Amino acid sequence: MSDLHTVSRLHVSTVGSRLVFGRDFDGVDHQHGDPRAVCFHLGEWGPDLEEDSVVTVDYEREKTGIDDSPPMLVGIESIDVVEQRASPDVLFDL
Repeated sequence: MSDLHTVSRLHVSTVGSRLVFGRDFDGVDHQHGDPRAVCFHLGEWGPDLEEDSVVTVDYEREKTGIDDSPPMLVGIESIDVVEQRASPDVLFDL
């Protein structure tokens, strides 16, 4: 098995019919204060994900440059809900 990467605080912003979009607060650009935008395929995770949740994602690798989409997390091993409805304390405790 390849090395796994983890996003500990991904704020789910959109759960669409095919893709989930979120903001990765582990990858914050501290110069500009903006979290990194990421997406992943809805797949089997759909029923457990809601907009405005904060989740932890373990994934294998990341593909970029797909139709101008943000970086895509692939090879997802697990997604765990940290908080069902995001609070500032969870997102901004940097």
